[in-house]
Amino acid sequence: MRKYDKLQQKGTDETLTLDRRRTVVNLSSHTLSEATTAILAKGMNFAVAPKRVPKEDIIESVEASVRHLPQAEAEKIRQETVRVLNKAKPPKQNINAEEYHAIKELRDNPLLVVVQADKGNATVVLDTTDYNKRMEDILAEPIYKKLQGDPTAKQTQAEPMQAAAVACFAGGEGDRCAGPTTVRSRLVAVRSARRFRAASGSG
Repeated sequence: MRKYDKLQQKGTDETLTLDRRRTVVNLSSHTLSEATTAILAKGMNFAVAPKRVPKEDIIESVEASVRHLPQAEAEKIRQETVRVLNKAKPPKQNINAEEYHAIKELRDNPLLVVVQADKGNATVVLDTTDYNKRMEDILAEPIYKKLQGDPTAKQTQAEPMQAAAVACFAGGEGDRCAGPTTVRSRLVAVRSARRFRAASGSG
């Protein structure tokens, strides 16, 4: 039985390695660690369990929802929300310490860009210079033209949340932010924060 178990475990390990090679494509000049490959193999939409219950965000969302309700009904919802939050506990962590550290290393590395492949479910890692060059080549094609103004100037309801996430990461408090919960949003928020710093001249 021991020999059978070892063979079965070997087959499982080989399958996992093959799956990771299919789902994580490293086109950069950097060598990815095992933990980095493992967390990227989970996909850009993988939801990372928060280390704490985002009570402030929940309360803010509830307040925005009950704003136009009758006072008595709104107060009842507020009290129920407080009761639930007082009993709430953080969810069980679904990534290990090495994978969490890998996300931090990726988002703090300005030399790398992580994107999802156009086809399939693969995650692609590129050098930032190579990524920028590819974008410039695409924009140089004659089918594109420069806009006179910003068509997204008007804020939508989703923008304040994105702005808060960007400001949080720009301030260096990414670990204490409760906003971005997926691998994609954590990386995108920090990428936006870098643009924020560059535009404001703060680093």
